[in-house]
Amino acid sequence: MAWAFIGAGARAAGSNSASLVAALPTASPSWVAGDLLVIVAYARGVSPTAGRSPSVPAGWDEAARFEDSDGSRGRLACFYKLAGASESDVTVSFSGAGAVGSSEMVAMLAFSGNLAAS
Repeated sequence: MAWAFIGAGARAAGSNSASLVAALPTASPSWVAGDLLVIVAYARGVSPTAGRSPSVPAGWDEAARFEDSDGSRGRLACFYKLAGASESDVTVSFSGAGAVGSSEMVAMLAFSGNLAAS
């Protein structure tokens, strides 16, 4: 079976937010148990203060992370899990003090065609 993009949940953005909610994709056809769910989380500070750092949500694994200590750049993390029979929106926390004018964003994506094990 070939990989296929199912859809994305509503994106969330904040300004110096300690957490944001990554909404579950509601595309039709919808995701099913065993599909791959991915959360992309981004934070950017205000130079010279680095942005907050996305924290791995409970029950998820981290696929990749880029963190730059320079506030004029950003911090990007990608989390994943195989969907269970019942899933819900996920709160992504951002650690660190942040600064006025910093920004954070999250989005959850769903894909089919992945291996459901290993």
